[in-house]
Amino acid sequence: MTIQRLLVYIVFFLIPFHLVGKELTPIQKNYSLPKLHPEKVHTVSSKRITSRLLNDHFKKINLNDSFSNKILENYLEILDFNKNTLTEVDVKNIKFKWGNKLDEQLKVGQTQAAYDIFNKVLELKYQRYEYAKSLLNKKMNFYENDYIILDRHKLDWSKNKQELDDLWLKKVKFDELNLILSNEPDDNIKKP
Repeated sequence: MTIQRLLVYIVFFLIPFHLVGKELTPIQKNYSLPKLHPEKVHTVSSKRITSRLLNDHFKKINLNDSFSNKILENYLEILDFNKNTLTEVDVKNIKFKWGNKLDEQLKVGQTQAAYDIFNKVLELKYQRYEYAKSLLNKKMNFYENDYIILDRHKLDWSKNKQELDDLWLKKVKFDELNLILSNEPDDNIKKP
């Protein structure tokens, strides 16, 4: 495991999951997503982890803008591994806003970037969920010559929302076809 991945896992990936174990309300029509915010303990943890990695790791680490961008790329890969939520524009905006700032933030124990990015991706995932749910009411045409790439992590980000919509239409269509082929009752196929 590379140092960048280790930093991402510890500082940016584990911290937003402080909600684990807390009960979340089921998704309803007027549901508002939880907004995660850093807590004081995260500042101390981030400072300590960063200090230990910079001072005590066997490999010398230069925490600079280049390293900062690598950390961000790894974090985005973790949050949207199959590249089915973020668009190219979303990624560019996140990189523009945070790409060269993570190194400074880590040094002083700031974790706001991790939370802002996490909340943005969570919001976009919810929008994708709502879109997929809306497709359940459509009659699918299985006579088209469609194909879907299920393992997309090595592909480029979708260029725009239209490409994402097309991808999600294919995903829902693929799932529906699999349920039909497994003799699932029609009522179960259209359930979200």
